[in-house]
Amino acid sequence: MNLARYLTCCLVLAAIVFATAPPAFATWSTNPAVNTPVCLAAEDQSNAVAIPDGAGGAIISWQDTRLGFSNINIYAQRVDATGTPLWASDGIVVCDAANNQSNPIAAGDGAGGVFILWRDLRAGPAHYAQHIDGNGNPLWPANGIAFVTGAGGNESVTPDGFGGFICAWEDPRYDPQGNIWAQRMSGGGTAYWLANGVAVCTAANYQTYMDITSDGAGGAIITWQDSRTSISEYGVYAQRMNAAGNAVWTANGIVVCNLNLRQRVPKIVPDGAGGAIIAWQDQRMGGDDINVYAQRVNSTGSLLWPTDGADVCTFAGNQSVPLCASDGTGGAIVCWLDTRTNPNMYAQRLSGAGAQLWNPDGVPMASTTSNKLNHAIVSDGSGGALLAWQDLRGTNSYDIYIQRISSLGMPAWATNGAAMGTAALAQQFPAVVSDGAGGAIVAFQDPRNGTDNNIYAQEINGNGVVGGGLLPTGVNDGGTPATASLHQNYPNPFNPATTISFDLGARSFVSLRVFDVRGREVATLIQGELPAGTHTQPWHALDLASGVYLYRLSVVPSAMAHGIRAGDGDAFVETRKLVLLK
Repeated sequence: MNLARYLTCCLVLAAIVFATAPPAFATWSTNPAVNTPVCLAAEDQSNAVAIPDGAGGAIISWQDTRLGFSNINIYAQRVDATGTPLWASDGIVVCDAANNQSNPIAAGDGAGGVFILWRDLRAGPAHYAQHIDGNGNPLWPANGIAFVTGAGGNESVTPDGFGGFICAWEDPRYDPQGNIWAQRMSGGGTAYWLANGVAVCTAANYQTYMDITSDGAGGAIITWQDSRTSISEYGVYAQRMNAAGNAVWTANGIVVCNLNLRQRVPKIVPDGAGGAIIAWQDQRMGGDDINVYAQRVNSTGSLLWPTDGADVCTFAGNQSVPLCASDGTGGAIVCWLDTRTNPNMYAQRLSGAGAQLWNPDGVPMASTTSNKLNHAIVSDGSGGALLAWQDLRGTNSYDIYIQRISSLGMPAWATNGAAMGTAALAQQFPAVVSDGAGGAIVAFQDPRNGTDNNIYAQEINGNGVVGGGLLPTGVNDGGTPATASLHQNYPNPFNPATTISFDLGARSFVSLRVFDVRGREVATLIQGELPAGTHTQPWHALDLASGVYLYRLSVVPSAMAHGIRAGDGDAFVETRKLVLLK
């Protein structure tokens, strides 16, 4: 084939790629005063929680009074990366047993599904759970399984890393002041630990406000505030429970900090090495001066940072209600409410050694004078964080705002945060998840249609465009690959979501398609021109049967298509197998 004919074929291929490229596929609202409805059922929906679905979308659960206020139930919905609800209109029933079910919490199952847990009064106080797959099918008996009866509240849950979950809670069964107990459940609904759970801490007086994270080995690290020394004052303690439900550290927990007994509301994230980072609010200086401190504990229970914690923020005034997100490199990003000037949200990044990496005493999320509260934080996957909050900005009711802060402590989106929910009346209690590509989905409750709340969601992509839809690819910072290549999807086998990654050595026209074993095309994932770099593309196969499928990457460098021979610019085609197991 001569050069002219070869280039003509390349141009034709590029033209076909563009001619057949579908329009941008996104149904997210681009108006923060409109948003995407998740549930518009009658009566009140509230207490929304959310987890990422692993494919750029979110699974959202809430408590629901559509059947009456004396019969509160639990519902859920999955919204995909385009903003399309995938399950039944207004959500699937998670539990509609007699009496009230309330206060849902959620954890991912690692396979595109979710564990939803709640408090249940059908036969006296109990904690129940249900396992829902990515298609919205309940995998356990209708209305869930009780994993503890007669227990208290303030539950916290983490995936166990092996397809199940571990839940901790405050428990008054053996001490009316409350202790800490926990249970581990398998993906099949079997309790791994003792019936009704195992004791984490049964010390004197109150143990409350616990938080939990995985230890990376099938167990969990749990932290709480504890008044064992003085019934009216608290310190922070922690315990590691191994995969078998045995306490690994000192009985009733190690002391994280009890300086002057003024430490409260601890929060915890994994450090990526089998340990954890714990942050708390602290009044060690006395009076009304509240600050934020943090400590790192390793897998053996040794404290790695200075005794009594590393400074996160000790500025004059009040810094309170700290929340944490892992930074992916052994450190953490901590955010808090701050009243040093105006009511505001601040954040600080701590290294794995406990050093402050951003401005001393933190970086503000906004400079407005409006009141801010009910913040939520998740990692952005690039060493930074996504922080959402309620904001009484310019109105008489709360709206929802969000900011992405980079690994260097620089706000990445609109000054003072991007508006996510600004409809009439109040948008409250944001639940935020990462979309896996630098953006976020925020779910919240909203009474815009009357006096009762409904559930809405809003997406913002990694570039800060509200309703912009999942960025089609993620380009890493590892430099430009030398040549085009296609990587094996992960996870594989998968159900129902997986991610395909590939490299481009130069700007190219790209086609990424999926076929069945008979050669029939079942999905077109990418058709268009992309820059050089490493790219990722999520795919969820909700409507396909189990089996072997093929994904094919076709690449024509842009320079070649335009008649210019690039030094590395050969056309590239590669096909790989992936396995869908349902």
